[in-house]
Amino acid sequence: MNQVNFNTSNSIEENSKASIGNELARFFAAKKLKPYMRKKGSSPGALKIENYPEVKVMQSLEHRNVMNIREIIQENKGYELNHYLMLDLGIPLMELTRHKEVALSLEQLKCLIFQMVEGIGHIHDQGFMHRDIKPSNIYLMKDGTLKIGDFSISRPAHAVSTAPMIAEE
Repeated sequence: MNQVNFNTSNSIEENSKASIGNELARFFAAKKLKPYMRKKGSSPGALKIENYPEVKVMQSLEHRNVMNIREIIQENKGYELNHYLMLDLGIPLMELTRHKEVALSLEQLKCLIFQMVEGIGHIHDQGFMHRDIKPSNIYLMKDGTLKIGDFSISRPAHAVSTAPMIAEE
């Protein structure tokens, strides 16, 4: 895990630039993890990065249509410890739908849908449920690859209720 100082927002949708060690700066999407509340009586070790449910899920999913963690960065501000996931930089499909000048052809739409089904299939094959598929959590990369992101409420399939769920937006 690297130490780094940089400015970022709490949203994966905003671009961030980080200089890591002596490497050249690269562009990433930086997602600041919300503090994961440990249960009463649990050890401070419960707040380790490996114990964040989102990180556990993403680290077990390696697929071309699933957002992968490129780097985990820890920022220590004295009394406060922040973790950032450095992810591939992409455009949320929600943003594309807001631009009238962006018109996708039928072939492009078929390709995107196919990639989304491939990604969701892989997530399910690995025993997880995403639980929050929506245009703002689906990203289009510069090379045309679609990636499913934001696994903050995903869970192992066996832990997910079969009761109907209403998405908040």
